[in-house]
Amino acid sequence: LSLTDGNYYIDVNLHTNNVGDGNIVVSSTSFVVDKTKPSTSWNKNNNAWYTSNQTITLTCTDATAGCQTTKYRLDTNATNAINFGAWQTYTAPVSITTDGNWAIDFNSVDFALNNGDSNRQYLLLDKTKPLVVWDYNKHNYWVAHDSNIHLACTDLNALAQTSGCNLTKYRKDRDSSANVNFGAWFSLNSYALNNADSNTGWIRNGDENSITVNTSNK
Repeated sequence: LSLTDGNYYIDVNLHTNNVGDGNIVVSSTSFVVDKTKPSTSWNKNNNAWYTSNQTITLTCTDATAGCQTTKYRLDTNATNAINFGAWQTYTAPVSITTDGNWAIDFNSVDFALNNGDSNRQYLLLDKTKPLVVWDYNKHNYWVAHDSNIHLACTDLNALAQTSGCNLTKYRKDRDSSANVNFGAWFSLNSYALNNADSNTGWIRNGDENSITVNTSNK
C-alpha cells in the first residue's frame, strides 16, 4: 500500500470465530505520512551588497509533520574565502554588523525526521565610505606652471572584502578669481566592482573633497 503525504485514520473491526455470539473488537488508529523534506529560506538577496547592519531571519516550511529544528553555521572570514564556525540551532535572527563577504549555511529537520537540503547564501556588507586622494600635495598653494591632478579611489577596510570603487567624479572651478563657481560634475573613470562574483550592488558614496590649486605663468 503506497500512501501520499497526509494524516490518515484507520478503523479495524475484529470478529470471533463463534458465529452469532456478537463478539466484535473495534480498534482505531491514526498516523501521518510525510516523505517530503522541509525547506528553509532567508529574508535577504544572495550576493547583494548592503551598506548598513543586517539581520538574517530563517524560515522553515513543512506542510505535513511540521518543522522541528533549524540549524545554521556562519562564515568567520570577512574576505571572499570561507571559514565556517560550528553548526548552531536557530532560535533568533542573526545579526551581521562587520564589513565583509559573509557566507551562511542553513537547513531544517521536520518531526518525521526528514532532513532538508542545506542552503548556502552570501551576504555582502560594506559600511565603509570610499576614499579619494590626489597626488598633488600643494593645496591652496601658488605654482608657476601648468598642473596635472591625478585622483585615486580606494575602498578598503582592513582584510574585509568591500564593494570596491565604482566611479570617481570631479568638478572644476570656472572662476579664476577668489570666488568659487563650479561647473558640472564629470566622471573620471569607471572601475569594475571589486568582488569575487562580479555583482552589481550598492555603491556607498564617499565624502566630497575640495582642493585648490593656484597657478600663474607670469
